[in-house]
Amino acid sequence: MVVAYLAPLGDIDSLPADVIALGRSAAALAMKSEQMQAQIVEGVKVNHDDLARTANALSRALSTLRRLRTAPTKGPSLIEAIAARHRKEAE
Repeated sequence: MVVAYLAPLGDIDSLPADVIALGRSAAALAMKSEQMQAQIVEGVKVNHDDLARTANALSRALSTLRRLRTAPTKGPSLIEAIAARHRKEAE
């Protein structure tokens, strides 16, 4: 799970320690949330406040990881690419 959360950020070996720790925390929170939900399905009494806190913490961690993704570089639009191709062919 950690690798899946961190892969969109680039080479995992080059990521700062705090980002890796955030990925590990997100994975741990996801596992805890899934365990609690499984317990509910099995009929085990679960503290719903703890489940909500876990889900909220996971949401915040994943949101932070999404913000850390680098925006893709913007290439030329389709019109610009076609125009460049025609200019090149005209030369």
